[in-house]
Amino acid sequence: MTPRQKKFCHEYLLCEDASEAAHRAGYQNPEQAGERLMGEREVQEYLEEIAVADLFEVRAFLTRALRGGGSMAERIKAADMLLKCGISQKTEPVVIFGEGDLQ
Repeated sequence: MTPRQKKFCHEYLLCEDASEAAHRAGYQNPEQAGERLMGEREVQEYLEEIAVADLFEVRAFLTRALRGGGSMAERIKAADMLLKCGISQKTEPVVIFGEGDLQ
C-alpha cells in the first residue's frame, strides 16, 4: 500500500465517509477515489487490520489529552478531534470543561 492509501484508511476510520477520507488524504477527485479505494481488496484488508485497535487507541489518546494537564489550546484541539471521531453523533451530552477550566 502507498502512504496515501494508508492515510485514506486512517482518515476513513475517523470520519466513516470514503469521499471525505479521500479528500483528507489528498486525492484530487475524492468522490471517485473514495469509491475506488473502498472497492480494493488491499484497502479492505488494511481497514480490517487497523479498525478496532486504531480507532479505540485514537479515542483513548484524545480523551487522555483532553483530561490531561496540557494547555487550553491542546485540550480544545483534542476535544475537536474527539468530536470528529464520532462522539458528536451520540445522543447524550458531552461535557468538556468544568467551570474552573474557563478562567
